[in-house]
Amino acid sequence: MESLEREEKALSDARELNEADFPYCTRLRKVKEMLERSDVSVEEVVMELGNGIAALHSVPTAIFCALHCLSVRPSLPPHYSGVQRTLAFSLALGGDTDTIATMAGAIAGAHYGMEQVPASWQRCCEGEQDAEEWGERLHKLYQSRALGGSTTERERGERAE
Repeated sequence: MESLEREEKALSDARELNEADFPYCTRLRKVKEMLERSDVSVEEVVMELGNGIAALHSVPTAIFCALHCLSVRPSLPPHYSGVQRTLAFSLALGGDTDTIATMAGAIAGAHYGMEQVPASWQRCCEGEQDAEEWGERLHKLYQSRALGGSTTERERGERAE
């Protein structure tokens, strides 16, 4: 009975919380709503999610861009890869494009892999080799932990001095 009363109290407390106290939840719900439609314009994304430097106005926008561009978009060239679509759409938003496109591109890159990043882009990326090396180390660490094994310093990717 006591457990049930605690659950009732928790539910009551949750109902009293103001939605404004959780702005990311509101934005992420808006992301979900917008993803359910195929006719979302750049202007609507900016108006509803934002394109500013503040995290609240860039993180949900970057998430939307990455997910929105999982499929071909009529406003973008059909030969673009998923990574290219994501970056092109992110840049079209204007505003703090470097922040939004970087986050959206990172999400898309993690999803698609380096194969979808044009070689000419890779050559221009600062720290591309370091990023690939650290990505491999992180993947090995994940695999080791997922299989229940322990890791050595070498597998963990400890920095060489």
